[in-house]
Amino acid sequence: MGLLVAIVLLCIYPNQPGVPLPDEVKFFLGLILLSFGLALETRGSMDLGVKRSVGGVCGDELIVKGIYRTIRHPQNLGGMIWILGVALLANSSYLLLAHLFLWCPLLVVESYIEDMDLKRKFGREFERYAREVPMFFPRARVRANIINNFNIN
Repeated sequence: MGLLVAIVLLCIYPNQPGVPLPDEVKFFLGLILLSFGLALETRGSMDLGVKRSVGGVCGDELIVKGIYRTIRHPQNLGGMIWILGVALLANSSYLLLAHLFLWCPLLVVESYIEDMDLKRKFGREFERYAREVPMFFPRARVRANIINNFNIN
């Protein structure tokens, strides 16, 4: 909830300089980033299912299905992407700067902490998974499968 309040406040802060891009670019790029980021975050939550918990350890099973076959932290990556979209749509340079220099690094740190929790809980199973599946950006050999991960079956 605090993040949403901060986003709104940074978007409406008066007299801030705008993002130095043409309005059409900000609108379309912002809309694409917002949509893709929310879809990625939602897909990660759906694939994680009801076993989702705060702190990274999710029940008694390491989730490696769906989007988790391609990247380990889709929700954090989705958050990084959709907030960029909001900053562009709101023409908020303060939100853009806060996001790039505060929230993105915090989400990366959170992902590393989650990995440590998962390694403690699942040991070698997680180590093998972490070697095969990157944290945020799919490897070249699996990029073709990204589209399949968004199929809702």
